Amino acid sequence: MVINFFRIETEGLFRGLADYHEKLEAQIPIIQQSEFEKVQEWAKQESVEYAEYDVAIDELHWNYNYYFLRSLRYSFIVLLFLVVEKQLTEFCRTLQEEHNLSLKANDLRGDIIERSKAYVHKLASIPEGKVHWKKVGDLSVVRNCIVHTMGKPKDLRDKDKAHIQNMISANIGLSTGNEEFSERDALQISAEYCSKAVQDVQVFFDELFDAAGMGEKWTPK
Repeated sequence: MVINFFRIETEGLFRGLADYHEKLEAQIPIIQQSEFEKVQEWAKQESVEYAEYDVAIDELHWNYNYYFLRSLRYSFIVLLFLVVEKQLTEFCRTLQEEHNLSLKANDLRGDIIERSKAYVHKLASIPEGKVHWKKVGDLSVVRNCIVHTMGKPKDLRDKDKAHIQNMISANIGLSTGNEEFSERDALQISAEYCSKAVQDVQVFFDELFDAAGMGEKWTPK
């Protein structure tokens, strides 16, 4: 087995992120139940009126069934893409050294995905058919929606707006509009989408490393 420590590091980062997300999602209902019991105890000890109790329950419901989940998943997608950016940048730097290229990926135009794709295939001459960039491109658009518009697809530039609307229509765990909550035009992300996004990124980097001949996939025992 050919060992490439950068590849091992990359695989470990994304395994860690997948585990991190799974554990955080699992904690939400546990904490919610604990907070519900605290409200119940408070209402019992203080003999609060029903209206006040109802407000407390509504706030609890809104936080744990919408706001906390939205915040958790938004922050996770942003973190995931930060790691993608960092590892792509390092991947291109490694290619530059191995192929003795004068240009850096950052010398090219475009966003991180466009620059890296051009660098990998046009400058380093790695065959395009072996690496599929669509999923990381999709992730980039979701990240942009979160970072640049606070999750409002309607405020994106036309190209990204059309892109994310197509993703929403594909029923992959993205949606907008929820009559139960006030922010009805905000992007909502499911736990399943987050999990699948990590898996897609893992597959993408496996394709990159394989196409570039950088080591073999390492699976911990």
